[in-house]
This record gives sequence, C-alpha cells and structure tokens, in this order.
Amino acid sequence: MYYEEQIIGGRLYYRSTPTGEWILISYAKLLDRLIETENRLQEKETKMGREIRRVPSGWEHPRDEQGAYKPMLDQTFNDAIEEWMEEYRLWKEGKHPGQSEHPDIVEKYTYWEYAGKPPDPDYQRPAFDQEPTHYQIYQTVSEGTPTSPVFASLDDMKRWLIAEGFSEYAATSFVESGWAPSMVFSPDSGVSGIGIHSLDALR
Repeated sequence: MYYEEQIIGGRLYYRSTPTGEWILISYAKLLDRLIETENRLQEKETKMGREIRRVPSGWEHPRDEQGAYKPMLDQTFNDAIEEWMEEYRLWKEGKHPGQSEHPDIVEKYTYWEYAGKPPDPDYQRPAFDQEPTHYQIYQTVSEGTPTSPVFASLDDMKRWLIAEGFSEYAATSFVESGWAPSMVFSPDSGVSGIGIHSLDALR
C-alpha cells in the first residue's frame, strides 16, 4: 500500500497514491501519535540497559544450537501468560488502568494492539529448580542475556565490576539500584557513557 507524508506550509499532510491529493493530518491524530510514541519510548527506556537478576547457584542460561545465549525475559511462561490473561480480563470488563488513563486512545485499539501479543514461550526463562539466591548481570536491549558470571553476593559483583574497569562510583551505583541505562546522552557532549559506564555521567 502506498503512503507518503510531507510538510506543507508548516503542517503535515499525507497521500495514499503517488499522484493523489495531499490530505491534512489533524492535530488530534498527531497527538495520538505523540502519546503512542512516548509510551513506547518509556517502555524501552525502562527495559533497555543492564540489570541485576536473581539466579540460582550454578545457573546456566539457556543457549541455542550455535551455542549463543538465547534472549529471555526474567519470568517463566506460566507466570507471564497468567499476568497477560489477568490484564486481558480487566480490559474486557472495562477495568484496566489504561482504559481510565487514556480513554480516547485505548478505545481505538484491541487489547492485543494496546498491550502486545501474548507471551512467547521461546522468550521466557525456564522455571528454576532451586531458590534464586545468587546474582547475575543481564543486558536488556534484547529480552535479556547474561554479561557476567554468577555471584554469591552483591559485594562480589561490585569487586568484579571494578576489576573489569568500571569506576567505583558506577559499580556502587549499579549494585545499589540494580539497573543502568544503555547510554546517557547530553545535547552538549553527546553520548557520555555506555551501559554501566553511563552511570558516571549521572553524578
């Protein structure tokens, strides 16, 4: 399907054929786009970066046939699908928080479009066979893969981070908060740090 947009006289227009008439995109539609984009960015901002996950002693993250780590979220499929179904039940009953927070937006979408498809078992971690008493660092730009050994304590993790070249400030901040962004960007200096190193730019 053909679709093209162009700014004309400071306003955004679109047309659905190469030689068709330009049609003005209303402010209401632009607001819908803005809200949807902000929601997606907030979701990515929350998820993307480095995080500390609780894992069992001796935990081995699953690998694919080529030996690479399989990206996985920190939740079993059973837990994830139960949560998704509960949210769907609230949606059908008109009691979902999103329906009251953005009534003009959500009424245009199905629950699938609003919340995303049901969880995929390929991207949910297997159930642990023992209590997750240890710690491991995961990158969460994808669903999640480990980037460190398994540690018995957060102090062990902090010492490892410093030995790997992270500043004591960044290592301490990361261990205390359990999360670091993918990067920190400043209009003046550009990208000020990647991953855990980015915490140095937040002093």
